[in-house]
Amino acid sequence: MELLTPEELKNERKRIKFSNWLIVLFIFTIASIFFAMMTVGAIVQSSKYPIGLSTAVVEDMWVMFAYLPIPIASIILGIIGHKQGIKCKKNIIGGAIIAFFLFIYGCLGFTAKGNCSHDYSYLKDAGNTAYIAMPEKAYVTAELSNGTVVRVQARFEDDEFYNNISEYKWRTDLTFVPTGALNMIDQVVTADYDYYLVYNLATEKYNDFNGVNGNYIFMAYDVSAKEVYISYYYNPNDLRIGA
Repeated sequence: MELLTPEELKNERKRIKFSNWLIVLFIFTIASIFFAMMTVGAIVQSSKYPIGLSTAVVEDMWVMFAYLPIPIASIILGIIGHKQGIKCKKNIIGGAIIAFFLFIYGCLGFTAKGNCSHDYSYLKDAGNTAYIAMPEKAYVTAELSNGTVVRVQARFEDDEFYNNISEYKWRTDLTFVPTGALNMIDQVVTADYDYYLVYNLATEKYNDFNGVNGNYIFMAYDVSAKEVYISYYYNPNDLRIGA
């Protein structure tokens, strides 16, 4: 067995140490995407805005970019290690895969910006259209499609909205809604809500489906969360009653 010179022994120790660091970096690289998701989840949960709409969750995914340096470092150091004869292809391949997903998910946060708004006017317009007073102390999330509002969700700071709920014909279940009148998204999101209301734009009546022809506004209210959910079944840009 050939003995290593002091210089060769020193280099071999550096090589082993570098190899160990690559293993640690690979573990952190795999874990980074889970930490990124947990961070996004924590931000969403701590937000003062309601999170029932899909855009409300996606808009914070830009945080994924903060974890990109980890897989990128894994790729770069993996290439360096590979040139030194260290078995570290997993760092390069794993780093590339994780970096790809972090980048894609992070981009979703920016694309959601154009499809999400926290402008109070969207809540006000919905209230004006259905002749329902909306409290000014509200955190609003509006989901947009090609610049047109599709859904609005708002969280109120107090019980002002709930205290006035008896002034309108709110129902405690959805039995008054004809089968197929609501899309699956609205049914799933509002499944545990306490009150429901539909405003018919054709007849200007509440919970009336005669002559609806798809022109109505669906609303739901969650008492404990102090949240109102509004879904448009018409294009609000075509008609604005009371605006």
